[in-house]
Amino acid sequence: MAIDLTVGIDVGMSGTAVAYRQHKIDKATCDVQCLKWGGDDSWKVPTRLAYARTGSAQSPLYWGDKIPENTENLSIKEWFKTDFGDNDSDHAAAEKLYADYLKCLHDELSERFVLDGILDKPWNHSNISFAFSVPACWDPYLVSRFKTLISRAGFEKAQSQLLGRGAHSIAVTMTEPQATAAFELHTPNPVASLQRGQNVMIVDVGAGTGDFSVLQVATNAQHTQHWREHQPVIGRKIGSSRIDQGFEVRMTDILKPHQHLLGRRAALVAWEMRCSPRFLEAKHKFGSTDKNTRRVPVPHLGDPQSIFDDYIQNGDLINPGRELAPLFDQQIEEMTDCICERIMELNEPLERLGSSPYVKRKLKERCDGHPRLKSASLVVSRKPRLAVCMGLVYNTSEKGVAFPRVACRASFGMVGRIPSAAPAKSKWRSILKRGKGVEGRYDDCVEWIIRKGEEIDNEGELEIDRTVFFKQGERKVCNIEIVTSVSDNPSSAKDRHVTHQVMRANLEGAEVKKKRKVFWSKDYFLQVNFKIRATIGMAEASFLCVDARGVKVSEPVTVRVPRDPPIMALDEVEGE
Repeated sequence: MAIDLTVGIDVGMSGTAVAYRQHKIDKATCDVQCLKWGGDDSWKVPTRLAYARTGSAQSPLYWGDKIPENTENLSIKEWFKTDFGDNDSDHAAAEKLYADYLKCLHDELSERFVLDGILDKPWNHSNISFAFSVPACWDPYLVSRFKTLISRAGFEKAQSQLLGRGAHSIAVTMTEPQATAAFELHTPNPVASLQRGQNVMIVDVGAGTGDFSVLQVATNAQHTQHWREHQPVIGRKIGSSRIDQGFEVRMTDILKPHQHLLGRRAALVAWEMRCSPRFLEAKHKFGSTDKNTRRVPVPHLGDPQSIFDDYIQNGDLINPGRELAPLFDQQIEEMTDCICERIMELNEPLERLGSSPYVKRKLKERCDGHPRLKSASLVVSRKPRLAVCMGLVYNTSEKGVAFPRVACRASFGMVGRIPSAAPAKSKWRSILKRGKGVEGRYDDCVEWIIRKGEEIDNEGELEIDRTVFFKQGERKVCNIEIVTSVSDNPSSAKDRHVTHQVMRANLEGAEVKKKRKVFWSKDYFLQVNFKIRATIGMAEASFLCVDARGVKVSEPVTVRVPRDPPIMALDEVEGE
């Protein structure tokens, strides 16, 4: 099927970026482009929704950059990416917001790509491939839920049987740092000259998540470059929102003594300052050579002259950088610790892709004092805000795959039964009593079929042979329990692995072999051989059972992977 358009979508905490590549019939080379949004031609559309204040199940009235400035009668929903999959929040509400936002985005793109002349045929007649990224801290179960929401929003559509065209496909195959790495590998103007054997750490920290990936440049038989993962990519639920939160707390403390002059609680005023364009500008320019950093106005202050102290003068916070410095420094320290943690097993020189000028300067100071990082060079991506969405398009549309093999993010195993101890009875007496209470001599254990950090083919299929026995007349249905662990050396004890998924295999139609309990007995078991097929990708892990003939005997399942504890990190230079 000839693809007319490839689209890469990076749904960020506070902004969403969309890249695309046209596929011309005349084989003309088309580079990857990005959509601009709003009157100021921003590279990202806000990840925001506006609802009426009454009702709970209604559709959004506005979304993205179409939300009016006056939101007094609207209920604004944003930052819902932090609640997606969070056990401590209303996950159902977060899914509803995600579904609404993705629907609005799909409807907008279906108009933009046609009206802007990017597609030369109607939307429903075009073959379009959509690629989405996910944070590395999302486990495969969340990735599966996200993929379901994408499909329901309208991004996935079968081709028209009448036209034989109009197929819209979706793929969620890359984490955000891997998409960034794909961008640096395929872009015509890379920020650094990549050489075979060179080690690179991708540090991708946005508003709500921080991802770290240690990679090495490799080549195939055709001398085409690709990435090799040293270690599984890791993600943390961190980001510049911690800076925002710290600023909000600090401003609340500063404003509390003057609350009587504001007409409302200091915490509400601090929240408005945190969300103001002036604060975002001050944060993004912090540490740059631009000396004209604008002050941050204090809203709801009737008389600007009523407050005059070391912090607020003429109705403005006069030096926002003073409040931002310790917040940035704390996160830089935490991120440096994480970088060091990721390269503990590396002895080769390391090159890192960085971002903010202030962050770059501070990181260099810290790295120069660290023996493992002293030889590292720090470079800034040419497209820090667009690298993810553009990398998705490059990886989908280029002939060479950026990640032919990946380091598995977790260990995957299946619960089996092994003898808990040597039989107390003699061998022959044990054989004679086989099948009578034999389960009492067996304990649940885990057989690890894929280990964390093990290199596997990206989206490749693994087959594991399995045999099960049934009694005569027993229904030939069995449950296969799959467990996961992020431990570097997982135990074989089942009870230590709380994350699991049960896959039900119906083997009624499978080939059966009769196996006698002992050679002189008329009693026998029914032996059924089958296979478990595992597909482990960069962002998804799924399992499926087939019988010996290859016929599907179970529904595919996506396996949840437990998360590591979170750490802190920092924002990119231009913000989300």
